[in-house]
Amino acid sequence: CSQSDDTPYANTSESSAEATATDNTTTNDAEATDDTTTDDATNADANTPVTTEAEGDMIRHTLANGRISIAVPAAWGEPEESTEEAPVSIFNEDTTAFAAVTEIGPAALVPDEEAYIEALENNLGLEKGEVEDKGEVQLNGGSAHRYDMTVSGLGAQIYAVQVDGVAYEITLMGTDAEAGSLKAILDSVLIK
Repeated sequence: CSQSDDTPYANTSESSAEATATDNTTTNDAEATDDTTTDDATNADANTPVTTEAEGDMIRHTLANGRISIAVPAAWGEPEESTEEAPVSIFNEDTTAFAAVTEIGPAALVPDEEAYIEALENNLGLEKGEVEDKGEVQLNGGSAHRYDMTVSGLGAQIYAVQVDGVAYEITLMGTDAEAGSLKAILDSVLIK
C-alpha cells in the first residue's frame, strides 16, 4: 500500500459521518470553525496543538482540550499534519495500519445509528450492508458506538464518541497482521 488518493487515509478523511453532521450546520457554524480570532472559550475547545509524550514503546497523542488521547507505537513515526478537524492521523511505517481522531461536530447534530451507517456507506463508497453496527462498547473514560467495515482492503473500526457536547470518531484500520498493534491502540484510548 502506498499513500495515494485511494489509500485508507484519503478515504478516512471522508469516512466519517461528518458530512451528515455538517449538512445540518449553518454557514456561520462552518465559518466559526475557520475563524482565526480566539477567546478563552474557543481556546478551551481547541483540539490543537496536540501534545505528545513517550510511554514505553508507545507515543501518547493528547488533544489540546484534553478530551481524547490515544497512544500509537513509537515505530509508526510522525503523524500527518494536525488540523482542528483531524488532530491525530498516523500510519505505521509501511502504511498497512492507520489510527486517527477526527472531530465530527456538535454532538446534537449526529444522526441516529441507521443514518450514521448510511452516511459512512455514502462517504466511503460502500454498498448498503457493508458497514456493521457493533453497538455500544466501553473505552477508558466513556462509551463509544462501534462500526466495522473494510476500506481499501483493510479492516476498519470507527468508534463514535461524544465528549463535552462534541462528536469525535476514533478510526483504526489495518491488515490482520496489525491486529495486535490496533488492539494496543484501542486499549490506550483515554476519554475525558
